Amino acid sequence: MIKATIFFTAMGVLCFGLDLLVTPLPPLGGWAYAIFPEGFPVLQPAVERHISPWIWEALLQPIFVRPVTFLFFVLAFICAILAGIFYLFNRPNVGRQ
Repeated sequence: MIKATIFFTAMGVLCFGLDLLVTPLPPLGGWAYAIFPEGFPVLQPAVERHISPWIWEALLQPIFVRPVTFLFFVLAFICAILAGIFYLFNRPNVGRQ
């Protein structure tokens, strides 16, 4: 998990540097559309119709308009939290005999 945290943090810093210095990167929705050109446009109507409209408006749409850097930093944060939890449950017993 620590390696994943370091990887996602490095990718976030790299994307932030590219976004800041070279050219503005497209938002996450732009990347998703480039990867899934047939499936991504039907995501919004499917979520609004089959799950709930507020899930698209409150949760998914704000994520898709953020830059891709945001995704990497969120993934790094989640991996860091999980690594800390795994460490707490798997730490060696210090001082036990």
